[in-house]
Amino acid sequence: MNPLPSDETDAGTMKESSETQLSNAPSGSAASERDSVRSRSDEHPAKASAPIRIQWNPVLETVEVVNNSYGDVIGAVAEIGVYTYDGKLVFSRSDEVSVADDSTLPLAQLAVDSTKISGPHYLKLTLSKSGETIADNFYIHSADGDLKVLKTLPKTTVDMQYLFRRVGDEWVGDVQFENTGSTPALMLQLDLRAGEQQVLPVLYEDNWFSLLPGESKSVTIRCKVLDTHGRQPELKVSSLLN
Repeated sequence: MNPLPSDETDAGTMKESSETQLSNAPSGSAASERDSVRSRSDEHPAKASAPIRIQWNPVLETVEVVNNSYGDVIGAVAEIGVYTYDGKLVFSRSDEVSVADDSTLPLAQLAVDSTKISGPHYLKLTLSKSGETIADNFYIHSADGDLKVLKTLPKTTVDMQYLFRRVGDEWVGDVQFENTGSTPALMLQLDLRAGEQQVLPVLYEDNWFSLLPGESKSVTIRCKVLDTHGRQPELKVSSLLN
């Protein structure tokens, strides 16, 4: 076993590049359960409890920006995109918004079904400022709860490049994902490994997301060196709809 460096050096970094083919089709007994769901969200618990977030309110059919922080959000840009199940944009809207602290701003009364889409579709929400994403959310929606058509989506390819570096007693990983295929990559989940073992605990900046064709995303990952048991971490990605 090679000794790990005591601080950040070339010997303490690992760079990896790979392409992964992912199927979006549910399989086995889980398929019937997922097919009955009216709407699914990439809203990871960390996103749902984030002090600043942009979200879909299915009861009011409203997109809203929530600010539970101690400061006002001024001059942010809220973007709404509605896509067909195979990733084609059919509706978009962009608004400059300001939200006082401890308040919720209804952004748009958007009846997704009124966009005349038949079958499942996606609602992509992004809140940004000065070109930097503050919050985002992605919803898979079907008016009648029928998601079976997702089984027919072709496999897509996700390019993943990552670099792990030793910083003090932590491994810090910078990961770049890009959907290089022609169909959406749905509900991606990351799995940090050290050899055959899963590394726990791990702090993922995001670990539950979808990528539309051509879309890219950066994610930072942190874990303790002690929890990798003397090994450099390796990253795997899969779709929860596999």
